[in-house]
Amino acid sequence: MIKGVVTIIYWAIEMENKLRYRLITGKDDATFCERISKFLDEGYKLYGSPSCTFDWESVIVVHVIINDEGFRKGGRSMPIEYKNVVPWGRKFDEYCQMFDLTERDLKKAIISCGDGPASFNFEATKKGYSVTSIDPIYFFTKEQIQKRINETYEIVLEKTSINKEYFVWKSI
Repeated sequence: MIKGVVTIIYWAIEMENKLRYRLITGKDDATFCERISKFLDEGYKLYGSPSCTFDWESVIVVHVIINDEGFRKGGRSMPIEYKNVVPWGRKFDEYCQMFDLTERDLKKAIISCGDGPASFNFEATKKGYSVTSIDPIYFFTKEQIQKRINETYEIVLEKTSINKEYFVWKSI
């Protein structure tokens, strides 16, 4: 973990043995720029704008890169397909329990990756904390996300129940 930044979840989507979505984060220095340049040389493209935070020593940068070969639709990048999205989220208190977040952690700038429809950012912001959420699902509209939640809700609950021995948390 980078000092001063709490990373909630890292999420990547695989396709043909090459990740088509990657979240790159690190200290804003020549090494970070070299990493990004290497990915650009491999055919990845920058997606959206970078986010930055300061950990009282360095500027920390996070940027999404995508390999969108074959995913151009109407001139717009599609990092994920709607039919493959199974949105699920958790509340602020659940995140704090799952990731053992302390008050000290919460006072830092938080980059919450793979947030999906979780209310963590909303609730944390209401409490005065600084959270930046990053997730490829945000490509879709609120209505599309809600529709997909409605379509997959029962399936998620059923699969979770069937596979409950693989979960380590006590509440769902």
